[in-house]
Amino acid sequence: MKLHDLHTPVPLNEDDYAAIRASVHAELSARRHRRRFALALATAATLAFALWLQTPKPAPQVIAPKQPPIACDPCGAGNPAGVLPVKIEHPPAERIVGARPRPRKKQPVQPDPIRIELHTHDPDIRIIWIVSPDKEES
Repeated sequence: MKLHDLHTPVPLNEDDYAAIRASVHAELSARRHRRRFALALATAATLAFALWLQTPKPAPQVIAPKQPPIACDPCGAGNPAGVLPVKIEHPPAERIVGARPRPRKKQPVQPDPIRIELHTHDPDIRIIWIVSPDKEES
């Protein structure tokens, strides 16, 4: 059998090939447009996020606490000489609204050592044994 005998005529003509090529080119063109749209959308989202990060945050408001009224009786029975009392006060600490308090570090708790006293018949002799509870002895 020769190779020439296996050859059959092509079922498609040039017009069919042209139609297939046109559909492939149309599909590739549509994919390119979708990629451009996706790239433009991602760029816009990135720019919007960058602008959102750069917007200035409002400064925290400083509110001074209200001072309690000072009770004063300059001419009353408690002050026979009529001398005004002098009260020196430090300015109140300012409180910043919106600021979080810093968490305090917990100090490790040191357990008290165990003290064992052994008394003997002689009152001048005592045996004192101090054991640290964090060390376990076996």
